[in-house]
Amino acid sequence: MLLYLSLFTIVLSGILVFFNWNLQRNAVYLGIFFGSFGSYGLAHFLTIYGNSAFWLAIFFNHFTPLWLLPGPMLYFYAKATLTDKNALSSKWDFLHFIPFLINLIGITPYFFESFTQKEMLASTLINNIDLIKSTQINWIYTPILGFIARPALLLCYGLVVLQMVWGKKYSPTSATLGRIPQKQYRLMKRWIGLLAVVSSLAAGCFLILTAFLLEGKVSNVIVDSMPLHFTVGLIFSLLSISLLLFPQVLYGIPVLEMRHKAGTSKKKEAKAIKVALEEVEEPFLPLATKIISYIETEKPFVHPDFSISHIAVNLNIPQHHIAYCFNNVLEKKFTALRAEWRVNYAKELLKDGLSETISIDGIGYKAGFSTRSNFYSTFKSIAGLTPSEYLEKLS
Repeated sequence: MLLYLSLFTIVLSGILVFFNWNLQRNAVYLGIFFGSFGSYGLAHFLTIYGNSAFWLAIFFNHFTPLWLLPGPMLYFYAKATLTDKNALSSKWDFLHFIPFLINLIGITPYFFESFTQKEMLASTLINNIDLIKSTQINWIYTPILGFIARPALLLCYGLVVLQMVWGKKYSPTSATLGRIPQKQYRLMKRWIGLLAVVSSLAAGCFLILTAFLLEGKVSNVIVDSMPLHFTVGLIFSLLSISLLLFPQVLYGIPVLEMRHKAGTSKKKEAKAIKVALEEVEEPFLPLATKIISYIETEKPFVHPDFSISHIAVNLNIPQHHIAYCFNNVLEKKFTALRAEWRVNYAKELLKDGLSETISIDGIGYKAGFSTRSNFYSTFKSIAGLTPSEYLEKLS
């Protein structure tokens, strides 16, 4: 079961990173966070429960630097979400990667060893797992220090994130409170707090487990820790699955940008916006209206490659703010609305008699559809008729 949970978490994390790389960097941090846990679970399964020297040779030790990333990724995710800014905005932020780099440097010689040697080592560990305590792979520090460092680092970051969530430093100021969707703000605080609590508890349990490992035999400790590994794997898998059930957590806490008007002091303007929006649950409603107005007026959807990034560039709005407007304010996916706009525009072209000068397929291309099949299938799913049937109905 641990194998399947780990594989599922890794796949879901990869999808999360791939589809949010340009749209929402916060989701990338979250994807790496879950992916690191998934890779640890997979390597743990192959080391403890697996019988394949080949697969263990691939996963043993190669991915240990990743297991020092859950803490920093949780911190970056919390910081970027609570501030609605890039977490890696300063050169000092990169200091959080020092443990990762130390581990990577320490195992670099191991990368260049022959696969045959790695397979022999894997066979040895499968036959006698107690040797893992004395198997020196990292030339900088011992295996025991590595066992301690991973959960200790995660525990520290988990406690820091809890302080960020409930402390005053990252709480909204009077100037920004009215520009934050309150429902989304409450949801994200609970979500980040849950991640921090679960991570801290898991790290604490593994630290206790490591303490038993220092004094006892690895094989005995492993048998006693099977329920713990399964439980932690199940919890983090469920947390990653929850992203599919509650995708709104991917949009963070967007802060409505304040456009400063000439002749008005920033202090007075901030006060005016706060007064105007303090009773409003959804301050992004005007922005959503502005986006819809732009699309209906300029008709950018006629371009086949029209996407959220095009709106962001033309309106100078962060992409994740636009994604939030579509999914949380308008409560409809961007792809669904884009299809409706294109179909409605195709209807207008058909009503205007454009089919007398160009083919129906040509009308589909002018409406933004890249292929004939996509035009016909989308048109029928929305209008209930094919373009040809709709044209006949008009006549």
